[in-house]
Amino acid sequence: MAGLEVWRQSDGLKIIDTQDSALLILGSALIGGPNQAQSGSFGDGRLTLGTPWFLVTSVEVTGFVGYRPNVSFSGTTVTWSWPPQYSGNAYPRTRFIYGVR
Repeated sequence: MAGLEVWRQSDGLKIIDTQDSALLILGSALIGGPNQAQSGSFGDGRLTLGTPWFLVTSVEVTGFVGYRPNVSFSGTTVTWSWPPQYSGNAYPRTRFIYGVR
């Protein structure tokens, strides 16, 4: 079954298709930094509204190129941790956003 499609009249560019999925941003988390925890979790009941996703948006320490936390979802819980190779007392201060689609 075809969905609704909206096209721009001037050049025929498709603007929206109801078969496409949209993302809903629910929040963000700021983790890491000197002497901070290697892992943690928090709850958000809105995660039941769809399929969870996350995106790392910033790493705020020079020299941590490629560093990225592990983020996972279980029900309404978001869990994050730093991979073992980043052990020490200075995990990079990092922000990630999360939501559902």
